[in-house]
Amino acid sequence: DDVNAFYGECRNDVLKRSFRTRETSVARAEWRVAAVGMRDLFVNGNRITSTALPPLTVYRKRVLEETFDVTSFVRAGAENELRVELGNGWWNLVPLKMWYVYDLWKILPQGEPAVRATLDIRYSDGCSEQIETDTRWSAGKGRIVKNSIYLGVKEDARLSAGDGWVSAQRAKGPEGKVLSAGDFPKTVVYDRWRAKSVKQVLKGVWL
Repeated sequence: DDVNAFYGECRNDVLKRSFRTRETSVARAEWRVAAVGMRDLFVNGNRITSTALPPLTVYRKRVLEETFDVTSFVRAGAENELRVELGNGWWNLVPLKMWYVYDLWKILPQGEPAVRATLDIRYSDGCSEQIETDTRWSAGKGRIVKNSIYLGVKEDARLSAGDGWVSAQRAKGPEGKVLSAGDFPKTVVYDRWRAKSVKQVLKGVWL
């Protein structure tokens, strides 16, 4: 297999959808998201996810759908924007052997990062509406040029967080059933550490 392409730069996919809510106040807004690979979620520019890692399961058996309470981020009677930034995660691995033995790229099902999501909005007057992922969304390219579970992330801050917008297309997902994540533990940021030192080792290269 030609694996060289896996190690080159390739900007991550970004999806967005703008919509206008009714003038009535929003009583409840929940965003249900089933993603394969990595995902970062934003409502009106506010990041909803603490990390890009979704719950990991065997995708040929199941894909877990997470639910996020976004009531405080959805504006009533105004334009709103949903944005999803995708990454490879365990769904689009580089062909490396774990412990020099297991090449999960060949063992686990693989494909292009994708997402299925529904925003459920309930208004104070009892009316409701849904914003689902479909071809009315726009697809563009982000500024993450490399991302891998094994090799980390490379981001080019000179690039736009999203450009080259076209209509989103339906993608083939894994075979597994979409099931509610329920109380499945989320991947969260446990702690942060500041760098003890920063120095330039080469022109344009910092350690």
